[in-house]
Amino acid sequence: MNEVPKENELKKIKIDVEFNLLKIQDELLNYKIIEKELSNEEIEEIINNPKEILNFLKFFKLLRKDLEAKKKKILSLRDNWDGEGSVSYNEETLNRSIAFIENISKNYWKKFKLIIPIPDMFPGIDGDIDIDWKIENFELLITIPNNSEEPAGFYGDDYKENKIKGTINQKILDAVIIPWMKIFQ
Repeated sequence: MNEVPKENELKKIKIDVEFNLLKIQDELLNYKIIEKELSNEEIEEIINNPKEILNFLKFFKLLRKDLEAKKKKILSLRDNWDGEGSVSYNEETLNRSIAFIENISKNYWKKFKLIIPIPDMFPGIDGDIDIDWKIENFELLITIPNNSEEPAGFYGDDYKENKIKGTINQKILDAVIIPWMKIFQ
């Protein structure tokens, strides 16, 4: 027979829920996934589906760790690291590349409640950084140039009939890439 919880047990449950919500909110704020405290609607969404937000937070922590490790490795490369005259890499370029990946991941999740795979990030030519998503349905390669004023390069292929290639202003890159990724994921 199910017993009705006592009043002090209900208070403890309420405190536990509020504490966990505050902890989730702190992590969301810390990772800049949200800009302000959770609204009642967002709190209700978390209560109704806590697994979704917790999975995303777990993913985002892994993403940060992965990107920091790649950044450290790329920054360790010195001029002529490949024996072909390549230049060393600028931390500012890597920071812009990481910010781009994090923003794409956050905005994709906010818009579609889907997690995109962690891309490869590797040294490009002339101090540029290449970001490559390769999954079963498509490949998307983005080149973040060393010069922040230059447009980013991109190449996408759904392994069928759709290919896209070009350059785009870095400031609007997210807005163009997110819909394209959604179509082919």
